[in-house]
Amino acid sequence: MGLIEKNRQHNKTFAIKGFIFSQRSKAVADMRYGKKPMWYNGCGIIAVYNALLLMGERPDFRRVTDYYERHGKWLWGLLGTKPWKLAGFIKKSGFKAKLTRPKYADNGVYIITVWNKRPGMHFMALNKTDNGIQVYNGYHRRDTYDLYPDFNAFFKDTGIKCLMLIKIL
Repeated sequence: MGLIEKNRQHNKTFAIKGFIFSQRSKAVADMRYGKKPMWYNGCGIIAVYNALLLMGERPDFRRVTDYYERHGKWLWGLLGTKPWKLAGFIKKSGFKAKLTRPKYADNGVYIITVWNKRPGMHFMALNKTDNGIQVYNGYHRRDTYDLYPDFNAFFKDTGIKCLMLIKIL
């Protein structure tokens, strides 16, 4: 049995419902992606899943994981998901994806790729509204989204740098 099938069998025992606010939450942390558990490398999959929920879809998290096991793992998942593969499942789900920059972002749902201060990359789903930016699987809260008035406040508070911003249409 190959790694993908072993992970699928392992992940069958998990049932994810609703938003994932932290990849370290018990519901998802011990699921497998590539050679690592989700708490280590699952942020890309979680960002796509949360973005689809924000778009009104009800994706099965295990299906999203299976897709990226085959079409997005970077170095057996040791580096998580390839950033240029993030939009794959979004498009497969019937949406379009458009690259933009924070200064041009209007209200809507986004997936952001950032460079951490740790160092390393991290992916998050964002919902930009008139009331601010909701950040899912961010850096502070584990029971809800982080909220910032704008991108400048988000970047200043977290010390991150935006590498890529994808708007989901």
